[in-house]
Amino acid sequence: GNIHFAGDYTSLNYLGLMEGAVAEGARAANEIINDYK
Repeated sequence: GNIHFAGDYTSLNYLGLMEGAVAEGARAANEIINDYK
């Protein structure tokens, strides 16, 4: 299977911020959902 990384450290726009963690969590969740479609 695939490995999906998420967190503030994967955000280009919000590195080190809570906003980046939330945005990247949503992005990774969408990638995972799309993988199962």
